[in-house]
Amino acid sequence: MVLHAVYKLVSFEDSNQRRNTLIDKLIQLSKIFFQYIIWLNCLRNIKPKIIVNYTLNNDKFFPVYSNTSKWDNFIPSMSLPNIFKTGNLNKNIDLLIGTVKDEGIILFKKSI
Repeated sequence: MVLHAVYKLVSFEDSNQRRNTLIDKLIQLSKIFFQYIIWLNCLRNIKPKIIVNYTLNNDKFFPVYSNTSKWDNFIPSMSLPNIFKTGNLNKNIDLLIGTVKDEGIILFKKSI
């Protein structure tokens, strides 16, 4: 089952409590996707760069797009408009993490 989730991750400078509250709300909305709850919990207090190669139940997630300069070393050259134009968003993107302030957008795909 593919989980399509939109999550607004607060800026990394914001308090951990605020970020964890948002994660809690997302987990409550995603109770039917039990296999992803542990992964969502792993977002707590962890710098985003660390979760790039996170693996859960042999499912590896990796970023396919970001407009955040901090991620330039990790992101393949595929723009968000191209993802929408090719119609790949719903088929290939498993997690959509949108961050506020200056942090940009990160799309995660589950590797096969």
